[in-house]
Amino acid sequence: MSNKIRGLLGSVALALVATQVLAEDTRLKPLGPDQLTFSVANMDPSMDPGVDFYRYASGRWLDQVVRPSHLPSIGVFEYMGEHLKAQMVGVIQEAAAKAPKAAKGSPVQQVGAFYSAYMDLATIDALGVKPLARSHSMTVVGEDPVIMLEAPIG
Repeated sequence: MSNKIRGLLGSVALALVATQVLAEDTRLKPLGPDQLTFSVANMDPSMDPGVDFYRYASGRWLDQVVRPSHLPSIGVFEYMGEHLKAQMVGVIQEAAAKAPKAAKGSPVQQVGAFYSAYMDLATIDALGVKPLARSHSMTVVGEDPVIMLEAPIG
């Protein structure tokens, strides 16, 4: 498998994980001017910096930011990550919508088609493990197929 394909599949896989995470709460509020940068307005001057510098430096921001229900805590890195995931989902869904009319082999067509195939649960359920049988050895134990994890040599 070429590095280009691995990179594309890795990016798409990351985005697919993002879709599952964001399925619960996809609509993030737009970023305000002080949410991802330092601002004196986000400081808590009532806190002694010698006692709790983190609270002193970002106390007001911590008080006003809303923590998404699926995160145990929220900070600037989690906030940026959530917004990046939301942006990726939007780009991938847009690619999926444009894929049928996009030039064959173009990035939009490839990403859109891959995402659409991932979201086509009816086809995935109908095919079951049959696509894996092409590249992996498969045995049937009772009524259940068992996929051997070692790919055939050759």
